[in-house]
Amino acid sequence: VSKLSIMVMVKISQNCPPWKRITEGLNIEGYCPNSSCQSYNKGRVIFCWGFGNGGVFNFLQDKQFCKCPLCNRNFEPTNFGFLDTWYKVSGWKKTSSTEALNVSHEWEFAPNSSYTTFSGDNQISSDW
Repeated sequence: VSKLSIMVMVKISQNCPPWKRITEGLNIEGYCPNSSCQSYNKGRVIFCWGFGNGGVFNFLQDKQFCKCPLCNRNFEPTNFGFLDTWYKVSGWKKTSSTEALNVSHEWEFAPNSSYTTFSGDNQISSDW
């Protein structure tokens, strides 16, 4: 069983741009591909999944729901974060063309005082 990247706690800003707003529960991050969108090339956008589907998000089946909050264009998830919720991340990550590694994160609590996310980018990719 492998761990994910190091978790970080990000201070919540009341003055963040509209494409960076978060909600309680799960938040999916990615980049808006629409060059006409105000959020384009300004960092990751955040899709607020919250507690949808009982808080369960399957990145293979549910990524079609990830849309830029400004232009509603689908984006490819690259990272995720949590606010004021218990969470557990698990799945299979491709390590080579023929092998996969079971990746699991123990249950933890993300407080409402900061946004809990994983350092870096591309935590979610076609290798999952």
